[in-house]
Amino acid sequence: MALFQKSIPALLLAFAIAINAQDIKNINGYVKNQQGVPLCSAVVVISNVGKYIYTLSDAAGYYTFGNGGDTIVEISHTIHNPSYYNLTIRNNIISFTLSKNQFVKIDLYDLQGRLISTAVNKRLPSGNHTLPLNNKNLAQKLFILRTRFDTHTSSFKYMPFTSAGFRISQPSSGGVVLSKRNPATNYILRTSSPGYTTKVQIDSLFQYPFDFNLDTLISDVGSHAIVDGIMDRFTIWGDAVYYMGEVGGDTIPMVKIIQAKSHRVIDVAVIFNPHFVDLTYGDNVVGWNKHSFSQLIGSDHVQVTVRDIDSTDKFQGKIDLLSATNLVPSGYASLGMKDGDGEVTIGSTDDVYAHGTSFDDNINWYGYHEFENSPATDSVYTPNPNFPYWEYYAVYHVCINDRVLGGNPFGYVFMSSVHASPSKIGPDTVPIIIIVDQIINDPFIWIQTFTLPDISK
Repeated sequence: MALFQKSIPALLLAFAIAINAQDIKNINGYVKNQQGVPLCSAVVVISNVGKYIYTLSDAAGYYTFGNGGDTIVEISHTIHNPSYYNLTIRNNIISFTLSKNQFVKIDLYDLQGRLISTAVNKRLPSGNHTLPLNNKNLAQKLFILRTRFDTHTSSFKYMPFTSAGFRISQPSSGGVVLSKRNPATNYILRTSSPGYTTKVQIDSLFQYPFDFNLDTLISDVGSHAIVDGIMDRFTIWGDAVYYMGEVGGDTIPMVKIIQAKSHRVIDVAVIFNPHFVDLTYGDNVVGWNKHSFSQLIGSDHVQVTVRDIDSTDKFQGKIDLLSATNLVPSGYASLGMKDGDGEVTIGSTDDVYAHGTSFDDNINWYGYHEFENSPATDSVYTPNPNFPYWEYYAVYHVCINDRVLGGNPFGYVFMSSVHASPSKIGPDTVPIIIIVDQIINDPFIWIQTFTLPDISK
């Protein structure tokens, strides 16, 4: 039962290796499966050092961070708000642009609603502004950031990434040196490869080369996006687009799709506009007249189509949101494209490496067995302190073998319409009329998962 009850810290411990950083040079090793077969292009990540640094294994399964840095990419974790003031948070520094003189207030709260700090509380002139965000060294904790620009108020979920414990330098030998400044700080080394999960090898924590031996992923039920490696591939290769539909005469974003084409696979995430459908139900609904847990079971799904560069449909299937099953102790899980409300209409279920949904994560990964009422929240989906990792957005993800392309280059992921039964807005199905890569008044800013950082190469 404990396997299905994990928090974010437990997730990192179970699927990553924490190593004390004491001038470790030339981090390297091999990535193989349990049969000893090398895994090519496995992603190996050093994280928790203020930057996301990765390398890929070669055809022999060998990886290294000490070859002059040409395989190292640093990814700064950034929060974007694409509204008119263009607010960005990078490494605890807030930047924004004002088109006119106006009142600005930016507050940081913890999940219990206690004020941590105020970055600014006054009128500011037009132009670019940069302010420090004081989180009082509470790194790796989830906060609520509330901003007010004149009468425009927003709330964001914010988890800072800090490099306070380390400096990263590039020595003349070409190896990466992690210089220790805080003996209580660790960094994390982990790997992922399509169709596999990571196995922790405690006896090798302080020995290099460090070899990973990965277990085959069991994909009959949903898996978390870190467990199946999809989150790392989104972070490195992902890009997002918005599928727009017409509702009440207005063109609004119905779903946000993140897609990533990497070695051997196509990864897809579909995030629904919470004004269309969300994961609130029972006594704690947001924007519904009535919405129950049973209405989400065995009926909701999303259909995705993979097209090649010639816009030819190469794979199509429906991902089940959540269904009753005896495969997990909770009695409910996403059955992907194999069962429940899922199916494959073009291609084969053998082409699907992994899948998952936010509803499955809520129940089976975080262990929130809330089958009557979802955790209470507000209109901007502020995390409930008793259920801090509950995701209120309806999110689906899937990993598909790129052999479905038949050797052709990947084109894009396509949806002709979005569907929820029921939806909040009246029509359960809304046709897609346009696809864009940028929007204003983003309804996806409060999501806890699948937030892509900026990539600087």
